[in-house]
Amino acid sequence: MNMLPSKASQLPRPAGGLAALDVNIDSMLCNLSSAFNPLHRDCMLNYHVQAVDARQVCMSVVMPNEMLSSFSMFLESMGGFFRIVNNKARSSSATIKTHDLEKLAEREQAKAAFDSEVCKLFDVFISQGCSILDAVKRTNFALKAKNEPWASFYIVEKTLRSAGRLRKSKSRAVG
Repeated sequence: MNMLPSKASQLPRPAGGLAALDVNIDSMLCNLSSAFNPLHRDCMLNYHVQAVDARQVCMSVVMPNEMLSSFSMFLESMGGFFRIVNNKARSSSATIKTHDLEKLAEREQAKAAFDSEVCKLFDVFISQGCSILDAVKRTNFALKAKNEPWASFYIVEKTLRSAGRLRKSKSRAVG
């Protein structure tokens, strides 16, 4: 029966091609502060930066061939890390915004002001003798003229309906 040798009996081997550099790639990659830090004496990378124009620079990184795969995996993992951190940061700030009592109060005040404005304009158009449908249309047009962000026929009609302005009076229903 074939048995695999135990880890204790395996000797560490240098990565292929690095024997000429006399570097233990495993220990080097585990010590990121020396491998990728251009200020460290054991840094294996060489950075070149050259100005292209007043707003752009060209950066190149020179490294041993054997490091390319590890460096690429490192950059890829950091990209994934920052995507996750960015998503978590947006989620965290959104949670704070939903629980911010001042922002909730501001939103409620803005909605109440919008509702009041819609009802006031609608009442003016009804008092001028417009039909209900025409008054809703004119109210929407008046809000759009004021660059109101919520000005749409659907929202204006919904606001008026919730305020009870679109109910037919009993005298009109009977007659």
